[in-house]
Amino acid sequence: LLLSVFYSLNSPGLTDEFEDHLDAWMDCIHKLVTLPNPAVAAPQQDEDEEAPVDACKAMACECLSLFMERNEEEFAKFLETFVESVWKQLVEVGQGVGQDRLAMAAIAFLTTVAKSVHYTLFQGEEILKQVCQGVIIPNIRLREGDIELFEMNWVEYVRRDAEGSDSETRRRAASELVKALVDKFPGETTQLFSGYVGSLLTEAGGDPAGKWQAKDAAVYLVTALAAKTKTSSAGATTTNELVNLAEFYTNHVAPELESATASSEDRAVI
Repeated sequence: LLLSVFYSLNSPGLTDEFEDHLDAWMDCIHKLVTLPNPAVAAPQQDEDEEAPVDACKAMACECLSLFMERNEEEFAKFLETFVESVWKQLVEVGQGVGQDRLAMAAIAFLTTVAKSVHYTLFQGEEILKQVCQGVIIPNIRLREGDIELFEMNWVEYVRRDAEGSDSETRRRAASELVKALVDKFPGETTQLFSGYVGSLLTEAGGDPAGKWQAKDAAVYLVTALAAKTKTSSAGATTTNELVNLAEFYTNHVAPELESATASSEDRAVI
């Protein structure tokens, strides 16, 4: 509640009162971001319910994104510390629905940083590898809830995905981070992430019936890499020329659509 009030008070802009005591406020928010999470050692019984500590951390991340967007100059000296802390929290987040808000808020903060003049914090092959392995891949994979949503109303599932109205999902948040990195490091990001696409396709190829989710993740990652700008009505309006979409479609998408198993219940999502 206090963080929500803090967010609301600073939404119009940084007041003199907050600016004069910014160090103290940032120290407090950093302590909240790095609060020990009991769920790491002892997972909750109900993974669909948001724990109070996760709600607190998520709101703290939202406050950090606000400062990056509205008060970047004043926030700059704290940035590296918070990026490291938020990253550490993010890689510990589980796949339960109860941690969705925390995952999305943390990814959104990293995306805001990647889009800013401080994007060099993500520069380097090793850092990009960690981002892909620790953030992108885990959050673009389908979960049981995603499959259930598709089974209940596949038309709505496809519509939300095509129009981008699924903005409040981990997959969409991870996709936006990929796009931000492609914009700043087009060659390095495309080449490195394409390697992970190949790994996912290899995983799926080894057991097509049991590992089809890996292929779905590969297709989603290619989409994120390829679409630089898009609109809800026209789809992708600018594409990443470093991604060979025609080849990927011919080799991996068309065979799936033409396959006799394409309409089977367990592969319908692809």
